[in-house]
Amino acid sequence: MSSNIPLAEATSNHVMVFDLVKTNAGNGYHPSTGVFIVPKSGIYVFSWSFRNSDRHYHSTELMVNNSVESIIHLHSAAGIWISGTGVAVLHVNKGDDVYVRISALGH
Repeated sequence: MSSNIPLAEATSNHVMVFDLVKTNAGNGYHPSTGVFIVPKSGIYVFSWSFRNSDRHYHSTELMVNNSVESIIHLHSAAGIWISGTGVAVLHVNKGDDVYVRISALGH
């Protein structure tokens, strides 16, 4: 991401838009919405990272359509930045929407 999400906007179900894209073979990822639309059914590897600071607790979820497929929980100590990375290997179908959102669980 090219910038931090302001705390006031880091609300439940907020889709994280990763606007700095290094690789997008097949143009399935849409950096304006943060959604990857699966171009061809098959097995894919999805990974995402985020960081948290100064006593904040947040969770992010990897979503396929409306189903939570994976989750990361981060809770940082005072004055400390921490980061986490999630990796999921999933079979997805052509046309499925895959995205990362802020979870209602970690707020």
